[in-house]
Amino acid sequence: MRVLLKEEIRLFLTKLVKYQGDEIVEFLRDNKYSNCTYRLQRGRIFYSSYPIIAKAGNFLKNKIGSIGVCIGRFSKTGKFFILIPGEVLMEKILKKKIVSLTLKGEKTFLYGSNLSKDMIHEISNNLKKGDGIVLKGMNGLIVGLGELLKSIIFVKVSRQKEMLIINHADIGSYIRLV
Repeated sequence: MRVLLKEEIRLFLTKLVKYQGDEIVEFLRDNKYSNCTYRLQRGRIFYSSYPIIAKAGNFLKNKIGSIGVCIGRFSKTGKFFILIPGEVLMEKILKKKIVSLTLKGEKTFLYGSNLSKDMIHEISNNLKKGDGIVLKGMNGLIVGLGELLKSIIFVKVSRQKEMLIINHADIGSYIRLV
């Protein structure tokens, strides 16, 4: 368990800004979470409070499994991947980059596939090509994270079966790994 290096912080914040935009500043400045910090443990970034980190210092590093909420992980090549618990933690500030899915789209996305236009129920109007988006099911729960392949202008005029959203992470991945 250690503090993040400058390069790790840059990769981490770049990915968060991709999904959250300007709201990430609001999340980082929120007084409710002022006694929390980010730590790296076995290639994963955890969001944890200072008292938990202080108590974890009494244990050997290889004996600690988790020290808070896992926000994401670094791959062996150095890329950062945000995980679903990280988005659930920031759900309160999600306002702009949301796409609502149909039941068919939700099922398809949970099986790890990309999404086409006919699987989208509702989409925000302020999205650009390459934006990271948060996908919600019909019941309002976060289903996963994706990336928009086309701008919102082109989404409206595209064909029904054309791929529009790439699957980056979904809650079905936990089921598929077991």
